[in-house]
Amino acid sequence: MDFSRFVDTKVIDGHVHFRGIRQTAAVLEWMDRTGLASVNLVSTPSLETVNQNVELIYLKARHPGRF
Repeated sequence: MDFSRFVDTKVIDGHVHFRGIRQTAAVLEWMDRTGLASVNLVSTPSLETVNQNVELIYLKARHPGRF
């Protein structure tokens, strides 16, 4: 979605439910397609892992400013 005709500012999403590192490419593509400058990733609990904190720290280091 292109918001530039309304106001010239970055769009930042409040949060994205992140379910694992395999989701990275899809999240980045979605961000680019919708014009999101950055997102806050929410580490959600699951039966397979306690949380995704390690993956979130990796993504923040790998893509500074995006997450």
